[in-house]
Amino acid sequence: MEPAAPLHPLFVHLPLALAMLLPLLLGILWVSIRAKWLPLRAWTLAIAAQAALVGGCWLAMQTGEQDAERVERVATRSAMETTMETHEERAELLFGVGIAVLLLTGLPLLTGRLPRVGAVAAYASIAASVGVLALAWSVGSSGGKLVYEHGAAAVWSSAATAPAALGERERHDH
Repeated sequence: MEPAAPLHPLFVHLPLALAMLLPLLLGILWVSIRAKWLPLRAWTLAIAAQAALVGGCWLAMQTGEQDAERVERVATRSAMETTMETHEERAELLFGVGIAVLLLTGLPLLTGRLPRVGAVAAYASIAASVGVLALAWSVGSSGGKLVYEHGAAAVWSSAATAPAALGERERHDH
């Protein structure tokens, strides 16, 4: 049984918001740790935030696959199909990079006896979080194209009128 509303939008905003906040959070945490305002164990907040981003990506990908099945049944334009593939590929890349950055973010705590290695890992985590933000922006942008340019949300407006609404949207695009 299909849900009455799309699930993907419920989960997609968490990783996008975290991707936007993480560079700032990691930077503030590391400056505070280096200035000895916070102990090194405060870096666990950085790890938890990055883990939440990865978990949010996973949930968004799972619900996106479910919602895509419904959209694919009525999508006939190859441009929409190409945009969906691009969106999925970018999401998978974001998830994979997010896992790598999570592992990198854990290194400062694991290198307690090697403070320089921990510092390099922290700086690398901050820089990598900017890369994650760029990837998240790209994923969100391609998702926005699906909804706002290709009318993917039309399939949720009404079970009876969705295919007609999507087809009308596609006629206007030509």
